[in-house]
Amino acid sequence: MTKECYHCGEPVLTGDSYQVDILGDTRTMCCPGCQAVASTIVANGLTSYYEYRTAPAEKANLVPDELQSLSLYDNEDVQQEFVRHENGTDEVVLSVDGVSCAACAWLIEKQLGKQEGVSRISVNTTTNRATLRWDPEKTKLSTLLNKIHTLGYKAAPFEADNQEAQYHQAMKHYLYKLGIAGLATMQVMMLAVAMYFEVFGDMDEAFRNYFRWVSLIFATPVLLYSATLFISTPGET
Repeated sequence: MTKECYHCGEPVLTGDSYQVDILGDTRTMCCPGCQAVASTIVANGLTSYYEYRTAPAEKANLVPDELQSLSLYDNEDVQQEFVRHENGTDEVVLSVDGVSCAACAWLIEKQLGKQEGVSRISVNTTTNRATLRWDPEKTKLSTLLNKIHTLGYKAAPFEADNQEAQYHQAMKHYLYKLGIAGLATMQVMMLAVAMYFEVFGDMDEAFRNYFRWVSLIFATPVLLYSATLFISTPGET
């Protein structure tokens, strides 16, 4: 039988991951948000709230819904679909979104490698996948996924269909960027070459400045849209 969260009354799908001692008993919570709110109530001596309340509290939303959902991956029934258990160690293949270069892989491997219980983390920038091996007695999968999210990347257990859809979407996005960069750069090059070879040699300086501004307008989307993949990274070293 599924337990109910002592704070908000919703089903607990995360086992005994989140607990708080309230009124002399250990109470199970459904998520980190409810655990944080309940801990605050207890810490401030307001446990009488739980004695006299007439209905469960509203679900606490102290963390983004996307991060709250990560705790579902700690459920053993859910893990049967993607986690491999061997000699007390769990292993999972993750799909990591936002990994664009070797620096991204290095950042994830270095930060995850520091986490207690992690015995292996290997990121493949070509396939955007990561192999994670950890000791479930020392840390939880949701904790490790949360760590990846805090670095600026999105990670979830690899699913072939979703991965293929994301790949095609990313390729389509890259083609848009390439098309805009190609068209805009050709316009800038035509003006630059013409001015370099003094095709407009008898033109007033005001018109020359006008063409420089036109070149800037064409170059702006190349820099701010097409080149963002190269000039920005989701994580910090």
